Amino acid sequence: MGQAPVTSAQRAIISTRERRVFARTRVLILASRFNEPITRALVRAAMDGLHYPGGSSAGVQLVWVPGAVELPVGAARYAKARRRPDAIIALGALIRGHTAQYDVLAHAV
Repeated sequence: MGQAPVTSAQRAIISTRERRVFARTRVLILASRFNEPITRALVRAAMDGLHYPGGSSAGVQLVWVPGAVELPVGAARYAKARRRPDAIIALGALIRGHTAQYDVLAHAV
């Protein structure tokens, strides 16, 4: 047997609870400037995913780093900060080309 369908009242309660939690949540988005057109699209999608109807993105901070190698370093730095975020999202794009650079970076990051 399947689960009973969720009523609109239950959905409203869940949504209200989630909104209250998200209003207090601090999210850091780290984004790589290298391959910036791709990374900007990833940032837009992340911001859209974090933004709920009627809410604000006040708790979301965007920090740009030079490249993908700096993403884990930046994430570690912010994770150890005195006022650390509740969540860290790291966004970057590695594109496989004709050099070994992709393989080196993919293993490093």
